[in-house]
Amino acid sequence: TVGEMLGRVKRQAVAAQQHQDIPFEQVVELVQPVRSLAHSPLFQVMFSWIDAPQGRLELLELEVGSFSPSGPHIVAKFDMTLSLQESGGCIKGGVEYATALFERGTVERYLGYFLRLLEGMIAGGESQAINDIAMLEDQERQQVVCEWNATEAEIPAGCVHELFEEQVEKTPDVVAVVYEEASLSYSELNHRANQLAHYLRTLGVRPETRVAICLERRLELMVALLAVLKAGGAYVQLDAAYPRERLRYMLEDSAPVVLLTQVDLEEVFSGMNESLPLVDLSSAGALWREQPENNLDAGTIGLRPEHLAYVIYTSGSTGMPKGVAVQHKSLSNYLHWVTATLLPGIKRLPATSSLSFDACLKQLLAPLVVGQTVILIHSILEESSRLLEVFSGGPTALNCVPFLWQHIIDRLEKNSQHSYENLVRAFLGGEQITPELLRRSLQVMPHVQISNLYGPTETTANAVYAAQVSAEDLSLGKPIANTRIYVLDRSMQAVPPGVAGELYIGGAGLARGYLNRPDLTAGSFVPDPFDRRPGQRLYRTGDQGKWRRGGNLEFLGRTDEQVKIRGIRVELGEIEAPLREHVSIRDAVVVTREEAGGEKRLVAYYTQGAGEEEVGAEELRGYLSGKLPEYMVPAAYVRMERLPLTANGKLDRKALPAPEGDAYAVRRYETPEGEIETALAFIWADLTKVERVGRHDNFFELGGHSLLVTKLVLRIYQHLGVKIGIPEVFEFPELSSLAAQVRHAQFADFDSEEFANMMRDS
Repeated sequence: TVGEMLGRVKRQAVAAQQHQDIPFEQVVELVQPVRSLAHSPLFQVMFSWIDAPQGRLELLELEVGSFSPSGPHIVAKFDMTLSLQESGGCIKGGVEYATALFERGTVERYLGYFLRLLEGMIAGGESQAINDIAMLEDQERQQVVCEWNATEAEIPAGCVHELFEEQVEKTPDVVAVVYEEASLSYSELNHRANQLAHYLRTLGVRPETRVAICLERRLELMVALLAVLKAGGAYVQLDAAYPRERLRYMLEDSAPVVLLTQVDLEEVFSGMNESLPLVDLSSAGALWREQPENNLDAGTIGLRPEHLAYVIYTSGSTGMPKGVAVQHKSLSNYLHWVTATLLPGIKRLPATSSLSFDACLKQLLAPLVVGQTVILIHSILEESSRLLEVFSGGPTALNCVPFLWQHIIDRLEKNSQHSYENLVRAFLGGEQITPELLRRSLQVMPHVQISNLYGPTETTANAVYAAQVSAEDLSLGKPIANTRIYVLDRSMQAVPPGVAGELYIGGAGLARGYLNRPDLTAGSFVPDPFDRRPGQRLYRTGDQGKWRRGGNLEFLGRTDEQVKIRGIRVELGEIEAPLREHVSIRDAVVVTREEAGGEKRLVAYYTQGAGEEEVGAEELRGYLSGKLPEYMVPAAYVRMERLPLTANGKLDRKALPAPEGDAYAVRRYETPEGEIETALAFIWADLTKVERVGRHDNFFELGGHSLLVTKLVLRIYQHLGVKIGIPEVFEFPELSSLAAQVRHAQFADFDSEEFANMMRDS
């Protein structure tokens, strides 16, 4: 409160007077701060209060008066100094500031905030809470709360599948979806989706029921997605590559009435839920193909915009993933914005994202409501030749995370023969873009317009959009249609432009909440204090940002322990929780460390109890691999006697040591044998940043991952002149076994010129 604060200031000021005779130089000597030529060693901001008596001094034959300098100081002693004194019943003074750090307008705003703070203290009295005093003047508050959130736009009536059906009537013979050599027209896709939707209705699919989908990226995926929406259900995407324990939890939590899959993936779910019906979409003689091809009657289904459209599971801080439940009205609003803002002038937007991540919404569904073609690409990294074919079909945009975009830039820097001339736009999102990546992009592909997309899953994929960013102007942009963004302090007060705060998001894109998690929903989706309409909420993102002049947002990092690994959101607590459950682990913490080149890696630090059997990196990696997806398994494991703490008892993350060679999950070391194993060990060490690689080490256990495999294949060809396919690295991950494949390939008959062209494309 104001009274508590004034009392604290008084006690501190009186106590300081007892030490006023200590020379400043001696204080600096005792404190021993880090010295810098950029600022004063102890403090950068000073408040000077002059309360000397103002009586007139009279001396014999001498008149004494006050004297003021004719002009300001040329050099500021500190970054900012506020000097005040009492004179004639008023408080007078001014601010001196370093012009290299502050603009005059900024300092004037600061003075305005200070005055409003003083006025608020007087108006509210001693019982007034300091944090509740609003510093913004009405005009500035109107700007950050209302003017920069004036995003109202009309939302199209009808759900997404209904908009697709309208497009079918307009362009029945246009190709709707393509995968490799197979394709479906709009009418063919609609007929198949209708057949499956009719069948799903017989299995009990209704509004608010969930349907699990576990399919590879092919035509059946689009049929399944549309069919679930047409039947009134909400889809839940399951990735067959996830550990069984995670899949089991997702099935139990989402409680689907049916699972749509293919025959070669059914074994993944054996023993999980024997009563759950499985529908094999890969079978040509399936029962659902005997159903009617006509559109389902909307009145019979009873689907409303408030019903669920899908559930996407994201990382959870409690050790379990959490399902974000998104309604049809939020999905419709988002896709309408995508088609109106991102797709004009674009003929193709290849679908490269998994259905497990919300980036797929703009790639799989948006083209279908405007008559474009969905082009399914298995992997940006593995299908460079396929990308070239897609790009040749006219103006193309690519939507991916910056990590994958960096690999595309790497390719073009090594092989300038392909300029991707028809690639005109790149929509980057999922993690922060670096200025260096933008500079490299401009050098390699100056014709490509790079856009920045930001938004958590809880706000339907994207909430903020910057049409074009550069290394000099890297902002998040402005809120998209029917979306509100607020930058708030800890008391949920709006902060001024240029001041950091937490980003809160509201509007039509807001998810319903977390499936079956009312406690988490209540903590993350809070009442909107700026909207008087009943039921309006805001989502607390946990991201820090600030307003720039003009209404653009700037991203400043995370406020919690949530991170992005390869563009995928990960809450470190979800990794730490199972790690602490290990019988030999007493305590554990997981952090990200940035390697040379900007790549982030997860590192686990752990302690063991007295008498516990010693556990190493290889065992811990294998243990977590059975519980977590591959991208969430740490690359290194550092055992410590105790975790470092700060003075106030919190974990000191800065004091955690960098992992050394034995921290990585390596096998018993044996020296590589022969020229090929030695060369492979050198390549592996360079890619994984491990000092020593043995002949029995596993590439992926050393920290390698699928995104590094392409580089590994290219390096093998460059150093050894041998063609090794990407699947072979996954099949033979040990150094000695891969070396045997290299030796075998040396004697194989292959077209070296053809392979050289393939590697150049990569």
